[in-house]
Amino acid sequence: QVSVCSSQAENHPYGLQNSWLSSSNRQHQFGNLESLRSELKSSFNFDEFAWPPDGELYPGRFVTDCEHIASGSCRAAYLGTDTQTKQPVVIKQFVADHVDSRKLDRYWSEDIEASRVAQNFSNKYNEYMNTSKPIYFIIPIVHHCSNNIGQPFKSCERVLIEPYLGDSYEKFNTNHGMIIQSSTQGFSMPTLSHFSYHISGGQYLLCDLQGIKKSGRYILTDPVICSLTEQFGLTDLGEDGIRSFFANHKCTPLCEISWLKHPSPQQYPHNITLHGTLFRF
Repeated sequence: QVSVCSSQAENHPYGLQNSWLSSSNRQHQFGNLESLRSELKSSFNFDEFAWPPDGELYPGRFVTDCEHIASGSCRAAYLGTDTQTKQPVVIKQFVADHVDSRKLDRYWSEDIEASRVAQNFSNKYNEYMNTSKPIYFIIPIVHHCSNNIGQPFKSCERVLIEPYLGDSYEKFNTNHGMIIQSSTQGFSMPTLSHFSYHISGGQYLLCDLQGIKKSGRYILTDPVICSLTEQFGLTDLGEDGIRSFFANHKCTPLCEISWLKHPSPQQYPHNITLHGTLFRF
């Protein structure tokens, strides 16, 4: 079964850190989120602060008043704050009834592994192209919710946390082959996807590219890896996703003639026309 998720909001030792997300109503311990928000910039400041964040991920470091940012059929995203750096973050949870809550650790681990693999591809791409506009991927961290977190979160629920990228967030392509026109992506995004397929020997395709272009670099988040073995979780559409990408992809001036292409490209079988991410169940 495939579910359409239209949300625009998702290799590090912090990947499965057992820290705790708290509600901002615990003001005696964590302060008032409204006063913190008044100090926030419009998006996470990557020039001054590291991600994953420096320092101890102590209980209550991240707080939220559950301000909703976006939702799809499978995930919801809320605005939060790192109380140590005063930087905005996004907190994501699975919301679909058909998502097995007993498998959340596995789902989030697969998402983080996809981000690690995506970063590895982008490192190789940046080096190979010697590009002046390097591409980086955010590696999210996973946290527990505190016991008194309150709705819409559940006590001890595992959630994903990553930097808030602001209002200039864009999506460039999907995991089911759609190429989305963008004023900022140029040739880099479709070339990176094609490059990932070639350099992996036709085993993987990096797609569902989304994020921002800032200070001469791309900062991307929530990527999808489509693989022949379907090993990267609910968004890995396998060979169908790979074939659909090549059914729509037109090589850019940066793509090389010698790069591998799928021998039998074909539109995704469900004839999806939305810009969202597809989930397999």
